[in-house]
Amino acid sequence: MRPGCGRSAPGGQDGQVPEDATPAPVVALVEVGDTLRVPYVTGIQRTVREVLRHWPEDAAVRLVPVVHTGRRFRTLTPEEQAALAAEPGGPDSVAPRGGWRDVARRVPGAVRAHALATKARHALAHRRWSELFVDFEAGTMLFDLEATWWSPATRTELLPGLKAQGVRVATLVYDLMPLRNPEWFDPENRAVFVPWARAQLAHADLAICFSRFCADEVADHGGPPTALFVPGADPTDVVASRPGALPDDDLPFVLTVGTVEPRKNVGLLLDAFERLWAEGRAARLVVVGREGWHVEELVERLRRHPELGRRLIWVGWMPDAEVDWLYRHAHAVAVPSRCEGYGLPVVEGLRRGAPVVSSTGGSLPEVGGDAVTYADPDDVDAWAVALGSHLRGDRAVVSEDELPPAVTATWAGAARTIAGHLAELAGR
Repeated sequence: MRPGCGRSAPGGQDGQVPEDATPAPVVALVEVGDTLRVPYVTGIQRTVREVLRHWPEDAAVRLVPVVHTGRRFRTLTPEEQAALAAEPGGPDSVAPRGGWRDVARRVPGAVRAHALATKARHALAHRRWSELFVDFEAGTMLFDLEATWWSPATRTELLPGLKAQGVRVATLVYDLMPLRNPEWFDPENRAVFVPWARAQLAHADLAICFSRFCADEVADHGGPPTALFVPGADPTDVVASRPGALPDDDLPFVLTVGTVEPRKNVGLLLDAFERLWAEGRAARLVVVGREGWHVEELVERLRRHPELGRRLIWVGWMPDAEVDWLYRHAHAVAVPSRCEGYGLPVVEGLRRGAPVVSSTGGSLPEVGGDAVTYADPDDVDAWAVALGSHLRGDRAVVSEDELPPAVTATWAGAARTIAGHLAELAGR
């Protein structure tokens, strides 16, 4: 891929290399445009930033963050480098319902005007970026670490050409659920994700996965060889702060965190709590997560619920300090998802000593191990019993010797593991 007169991807050396010299690192370009563009943080953006931040200096593969201009890849400007190193707000921080792309769908005239203006700006900027352009050549790598299904460089077109040039491709697969359960996802996401996933399955040389469950999904779809890593669960320096949205009382509560969308199965929790409330149980359900897609009936049910604001709290977003307080004071953290490629709330709850009740969907039992209580994602009775058992008496605390490996993993260790996988792919 060599349009124009750009330079080759940085990192190579001309001429002969002395036999006793350390070989120059292999260069892997990492697209980060979506991470820079979206005004919120999910597990994907956090993974991108943490892996780049903790990448080992002595790695045999050097990561070079790039963005795509709509025409070519280029390295980052100083301003973009600073933005990538910064730490934005908490999970799903300021995203409106469905994300900013949902807003775009609802105002097509404004989007067309914005697109024309953006195209004009890119044309002007194209000249200013001339020194930042990079091209792939044999021996370099592409490492798809972020949500590149939103990239202007569609992988259905990009990957076959790279493979023909001898460029090796590695991809981090968060999950493949839109292929297996498309009804859980909104049409816009499916329209870009499904072709992306099929291109990766067909052309990538390596798929790096959070969990064995995810790796098995890659294999089931006829994908490339897989390798595993465990994402970091490093403690933060956030100072916990009681949320103002929580009533000023000592009512025991169950916490669930995540976008309110079909796969997260929040309706089951509400069913279970309605049974507990009917039994006279004095307890609260706290839901932290923005409104997603295909949940109109559930959203109406939550908004009109007679317990809303009292024994039912739903907040679309909270600062990290308040979410931290909830995790540290919840009598239980509930993760009722029908399927997860990993299951970060399980780790977040256990790391703060909270008992966790989780579904058996996807990778969740793999991540939580024996430290978690499990229930079928369709069994309301089982969930009512499991949650009710944690709402009696004082809050229990999970001891450190019960914690599974996922809770003690670090981002430095995760980055070094990924670096090893890429080095092996590069033949180092």
